[in-house]
Amino acid sequence: LANGFDVAKTFDGTNIANLGGTPPVYPFIRFHGDRLWIAGDNEVRYTAINVDNSWPAAQALNISDPKGSRTRFMLSYNGMLIIGKEGGLFRFRGSPVLGGDLNLFSSIGCDAGYTADVTEFGIVFKSRDGLYITDGFDVAPFSDKIRTLFTGVFAGAVGKYYPKNRQYWFSFPTTGAVNNTTWVGTIIEHPKGRRVAWHKYDGFAIDSIAIWDGGGDAGEIYYGRADNGLVRRADTTNQDLTTDYTCRIQSHHHTHG
Repeated sequence: LANGFDVAKTFDGTNIANLGGTPPVYPFIRFHGDRLWIAGDNEVRYTAINVDNSWPAAQALNISDPKGSRTRFMLSYNGMLIIGKEGGLFRFRGSPVLGGDLNLFSSIGCDAGYTADVTEFGIVFKSRDGLYITDGFDVAPFSDKIRTLFTGVFAGAVGKYYPKNRQYWFSFPTTGAVNNTTWVGTIIEHPKGRRVAWHKYDGFAIDSIAIWDGGGDAGEIYYGRADNGLVRRADTTNQDLTTDYTCRIQSHHHTHG
């Protein structure tokens, strides 16, 4: 777990402890290619192979961009590490030791990192003028149907892909306060190509979204509300455990590797 403020943590199912080897205090962490990778605004550091407690200073990728922009996400997709910055997208392929390839492949950046998520078609993310999707080489609009919504920055927007229904959930604020509007896009295969059918939901105040995909889970989707602290299960006619429950952990956003 990493948040950019505290030392990255490790969790073994019971205990939380500091990650060993003095990792840099950066906000994005990911397991990729048998290594841990952790990203800040100008570099991505990585461990030795198959360990999580060795962070040599020389083992780093330079992701400085001409705009001096901030990093918003880092995700692993199709054998590549994709780093999304406000000023563009980086792609890393191969081994950082045996030979790798780092490229700034797009000038279309991400301004709301918690909208970025991996789907079977690519990585969906929000830019200033709409939602986009990338396969690590090309970047294209994810859907033009809701493009007129993007009249503000919406830096607090969140998004998540729900594989069970092949849906992308997107929540954002329209009033400058909490996220009060949610659009759910269902991906439909069509003879003329892939389409996204959108449906609008008001008043859910979705501040975070998670898919429960562990060994004993069934791919359920849960969301946390920004207005009252409740965590609820979606895509069901019943509330989880027949009653609301309140999350009492207050912390910075974390990413999980």
